[in-house]
Amino acid sequence: MLFIGDIHITSRIADRVIQEISTYIDSHPEETSIVFLGDYVYHFSYDRAAMFRLYELFVSLYEQWKTLYILAGNHDWLADQFVFAEAQKAFAILNTKSENAIYFITKPREAIIEWQDVFFVPYAIKKEELEKPTTVQNTKVETIKQDIQTLQTSDNTREQISAYLTWLILQAYAKNPNILVIHHCYIENTVFPWQKSRFRYKDIALHPWLLDLPDLRMISWHLHQPFVYKNYACLGSVRYTSPLESNHIKCHAQYDWQKLVLSPSLINPYMHIVFEQSTYIDEKLLSKNRENIRDTASNHIESTSTRNVVLPQMKFPTWNDCAVYIQAEVMDYTILQDHIDPNLHTQLKDVKLKKKVAKIEDLLEDFDVSSRNLTTGFADRKSIVRDYIHKKYPNEAEKYLEELRNMKVI
Repeated sequence: MLFIGDIHITSRIADRVIQEISTYIDSHPEETSIVFLGDYVYHFSYDRAAMFRLYELFVSLYEQWKTLYILAGNHDWLADQFVFAEAQKAFAILNTKSENAIYFITKPREAIIEWQDVFFVPYAIKKEELEKPTTVQNTKVETIKQDIQTLQTSDNTREQISAYLTWLILQAYAKNPNILVIHHCYIENTVFPWQKSRFRYKDIALHPWLLDLPDLRMISWHLHQPFVYKNYACLGSVRYTSPLESNHIKCHAQYDWQKLVLSPSLINPYMHIVFEQSTYIDEKLLSKNRENIRDTASNHIESTSTRNVVLPQMKFPTWNDCAVYIQAEVMDYTILQDHIDPNLHTQLKDVKLKKKVAKIEDLLEDFDVSSRNLTTGFADRKSIVRDYIHKKYPNEAEKYLEELRNMKVI
């Protein structure tokens, strides 16, 4: 089977997205089961024209005798309606009359795909539509039974849904420990490799104890950076949705006999360069940066788990497809004149400056310097100001200090 991750389609990028997905699926003509992992809507807007283009792709694949599984993601709900609700109703009828099918999955369900037992877990928003879990006959689950019962009695509906989804997975696992769980959910209070975000049950999240079930296998895209951790493979998204995803890779995947073979997707990539005074941006520097991105991704995918995940030699996009964001201390656009190869500059899709954001450790250190010994006297305050200026503006400290002396501040 083939996996296609978060798409977040818009009219601006629709042609590239559909071409990329079609090319990847066409390159595996033997694969007849295609799983779309959710999030078809762009983060902040519902582009009806683009969504219809994507639906046309689904129908085209159906006409090629492919069976499609369209999982609902967290962005795919308008109020309480799934974005493909009408198509879901239509294909519910057609699926009974054809050997192939399109399944729009808005609530958990089991399936057998190519002799593999699968349990689908979409991002669900209606507790009433979830099957009420029965007692799981497995001693391993007793350790989290109390957590689940507590969440089920919560006043927060999302916490209740988190409990139901976790319990349904455990129910499927009790019947078959080797089941493949394909989901579009967070994992509660867990920061994964290469990630910074932490989510809670109120975001609809699965219990983290699921990660420690050795036979269970979980696959999701959802988080847009690829990584593998314990029994969980998260494989990014189809495209780069914003500059916040700079220096990532994006993947599709083929699943065959418990092996995931990744294929990088190269739509609209962003690269992030930290600028220093000695930096000169040319093809050599960007090529090295691309290799570092690939090596880092390989480490997070191939070195953090016993899962059989393969990332073949990565193809790189042309410079015309790349946007480069240069992170600098000062928003000085002479950087673009003096520190970038002019021939490369004209080839790149986009080049922008971005203000360097202070790290939290640096802010805490600055606060420590600024607050130290404030009650001991005026002379100590002058020393604190001098220390701060030297730390904050090491190359221009004397210029600022001279101004402060003239103003009799120090």
